[in-house]
Amino acid sequence: MILLLSLLGCATMGGLGAARTLDAGQTRASVGFELGWVDSQPFVAPLARLDVGARHGVTDRLEVGVQLGAWPLLIRTAHLGLDTKLALHRAPSLQAGVDVSMGLSLQADGVSSAGLRGQAWTAQVPLYVGLNQSEDVQWQLVPRVAVQHLRSDGAAPVTKALFGMSVGMAIQSERATLLPNVGLLWSSNPANQLKGLTTLQGGVSVQLNPP
Repeated sequence: MILLLSLLGCATMGGLGAARTLDAGQTRASVGFELGWVDSQPFVAPLARLDVGARHGVTDRLEVGVQLGAWPLLIRTAHLGLDTKLALHRAPSLQAGVDVSMGLSLQADGVSSAGLRGQAWTAQVPLYVGLNQSEDVQWQLVPRVAVQHLRSDGAAPVTKALFGMSVGMAIQSERATLLPNVGLLWSSNPANQLKGLTTLQGGVSVQLNPP
C-alpha cells in the first residue's frame, strides 16, 4: 500500500497557476486534468486526476489558491491542495520581460483500492520563471523541491524528498488562460525501495476569467 501511495500521491504540477501573479482583487476559477507514468522498478503504473480550483490575488504580488481533485476509477483518490505564491519580480509589461515567483503548496491525498486505504501529505516549493513572448503567451520553467510523508494501514510511515522540473505555457484569451505543462519528478528513496522513483507528468488546466 505504501508503494501505491508513492505512485498516486505525487506532488502535483498542475493547478498552481502561472508565473505572473494575479492582480489585486482578481479571482479565477480553474479546471484541469493530470496524466502521468511512474517508474519505480520493478513496478510501473499510470496516474491520473481531475482537478477544480480557484485562485485570488490578495495584492499584485501575493496570490492564494485552493484545489480539489479526485479519480473515481479502479484506484480511487481524493486530493486537497492549498498554496500561496509571492512575486519576486513582476515584468512591467505582459508583452516582454520575465516574471519570477516563489510558491509554497501543501497537499493532502487519500487513496483506496480493494479495501486498502492510505494517506499522503506533501509540501512543495516551486520557483516559477515565466518569459513573456507576447501579451497572450508566456513560456514557463518551474523547478521544485518537495517533501512527502506517506502512511497506510499495516505499514511503517515513509518520508521522502522529491526534486523536479516542469515546462509549460500560459496562453491567454479574453475569457480564459490555458496552462499546458509537462514535467519530471525524481526521488531517491520512494517507499523504502532500493532504486529511485521517476515520475513523468503532463497536464493541462484552464483558468476561467469572469465575464
